[in-house]
Amino acid sequence: MTATVVMVIVLPVLATAFNLAGNIAGLTRQKGEAIALADSTLDKMIAENNLVQQHGEMTSTGAYSYEWDSSVETWDEPNTQLVTVKVKFIHRGTEHEVALTTVVFIPDSTMQSTTGGLGIGRLP
Repeated sequence: MTATVVMVIVLPVLATAFNLAGNIAGLTRQKGEAIALADSTLDKMIAENNLVQQHGEMTSTGAYSYEWDSSVETWDEPNTQLVTVKVKFIHRGTEHEVALTTVVFIPDSTMQSTTGGLGIGRLP
C-alpha cells in the first residue's frame, strides 16, 4: 500500500519536474541561438560598413525560426552611432526577444587612416 501511495504522489511530481526542465533547456537553447544570430548580424553590419536599418529572417537547423531587426541611432559623442540588433522567436507559443547593442565609431573624412574601414581598434 505504501508503494502505491508513493507512486501516486511521487511520479506526477517527477513527470512535472522533467517537463519543466525540458522546457527550460529548450528556451535556453533558443535564446543562445538568437544571441548568436544577433552577434553575427551585428558583426556583419560593422564589417561591411552597412549601418542602416535592416530586417531579416532565419530558420534554424531544427524547427525553430528567428526574425531580426536592426536599428541605427546617433550616439552622444561625435562620429559615433548606436547599433542594435533585436531577434524575436517563439517558444511554446510565447514570443521572446533578445537584443545586442554596441556603439560604433565612424571616422569623418578629415581623419587619416591607413587601414580603411570603420576605425575599429585605432585612435583618430
